[in-house]
Amino acid sequence: MPHWYIKLAIHRAISWLPYTQSWNYLLKKYVAKTTTTNKGGFEFRVEQARRIHENYRAYSPQPREEFTALELGTGWYPMIPIALYLCGASKIWTVDIVPLLRPDAMQTTLRLFIARTWMISVVKSS
Repeated sequence: MPHWYIKLAIHRAISWLPYTQSWNYLLKKYVAKTTTTNKGGFEFRVEQARRIHENYRAYSPQPREEFTALELGTGWYPMIPIALYLCGASKIWTVDIVPLLRPDAMQTTLRLFIARTWMISVVKSS
């Protein structure tokens, strides 16, 4: 039996449970181990935020030092919104159809930024 059948069956069973997203999170965290982030993923997302800010400054008719940002689908770790804040966003709106952000994920994200303070200068230089 292909492994995706098993995954499908598990997700189908979880969909019938109350607090579906909580069960899904636990499954991803402890079984699939896909809610964690690695150095490459972190740096990739920070680079995305830098490019977003760079494009805003290049193509906006009147770019401002302070701007408002909207992110659709923030997910488990709010790396791009935090990086956009470091770029000068005064307001950041994040929208998820299903709220996935948790306090422990926020702490992990902040620790990643603190551990890589050199990246702050990369983001701000855009």
